[in-house]
Amino acid sequence: MLIWAIQNMMFGNILYIGKSDALKLKKGEQIRLKDLYNVEIEEVSNKIIGKYIGNDAIEAQKIQWVDKANCVDVYFITPKPLLVNNEINKDSLEVEKGLAEKYIEMIKKDEVVQFERIGFFKLDNKEKRELMKL
Repeated sequence: MLIWAIQNMMFGNILYIGKSDALKLKKGEQIRLKDLYNVEIEEVSNKIIGKYIGNDAIEAQKIQWVDKANCVDVYFITPKPLLVNNEINKDSLEVEKGLAEKYIEMIKKDEVVQFERIGFFKLDNKEKRELMKL
């Protein structure tokens, strides 16, 4: 789960968005940062620069985001089949690094949280911030 940054020139804050969303963005495109505000893309290169264009909801692609100042690294673990063709599958656990809001540090081991676009996860290891997909 690679993350790209979008910089809002009006507020100066850096927001991270998912790579799959970032790769689709084009200069001049208007997007809605989910539950936040609207942005017009001004530059797409190794970073994305956008400008604030209002709060009212618009018909545009809605993109999940997390504020750089309010996020931590997490590891999403997705179980895969343990046996493949009656052989032990050495790749039975898929691990992807991602970002979550710092709120994740307040939940207890075995608590369940939802990541809107990828599903429900249980906090498996609090110290390592490992989340197991349910």
